[in-house]
Amino acid sequence: MPLFLLPILARLKSVPRWVWLLAALVGILALGSCWHGRRVKAHDNTIIAARDAYWKDKLDKAHLDALSWKQQAEETHAAIAADLRNRNDETLRHNAAVADSLRLRGPGKASCRQGDNSSVAVSPGGRDEAAGNADAARSGVPEQDGAGVSWGWLVDRSEQCDANRSEAETWRRWHDDMSKAWPN
Repeated sequence: MPLFLLPILARLKSVPRWVWLLAALVGILALGSCWHGRRVKAHDNTIIAARDAYWKDKLDKAHLDALSWKQQAEETHAAIAADLRNRNDETLRHNAAVADSLRLRGPGKASCRQGDNSSVAVSPGGRDEAAGNADAARSGVPEQDGAGVSWGWLVDRSEQCDANRSEAETWRRWHDDMSKAWPN
């Protein structure tokens, strides 16, 4: 044994036995506490991993359900929009043909009778009330008085009014169809 260790060993031998037992007990408790802490941490990690896997599965299922609902909603919306777009385009083509016919035949052949498909509607349709009179007559203007406008301008304004009416009716139909497709 090296000589420099002799004084250290002599000092250690002078320490009472109960101090050594207490130091050993503290050491054993410290090692046990570390071992227990690692076991608890491993157990907690296992539980956390299981919980995370459970919620990940639930979230993945909810995400797939949402994607399916979104695809169904987009397909339904596209079908409704395509149908209404085609119907509106057909109405606009019909209105343009009527306007072209009126421009070609002139004011002497124009007519505005209820039930005549080639003329302007006499009264507004739909569930909403009209904002004014259907014949656009103002009170206070005698029937024999009038205003002179060019026939082409009048037909253009009538065609634009028909297009506006078709747009409003299409929007109402779209709203009703979407409300029926996705009830709350």
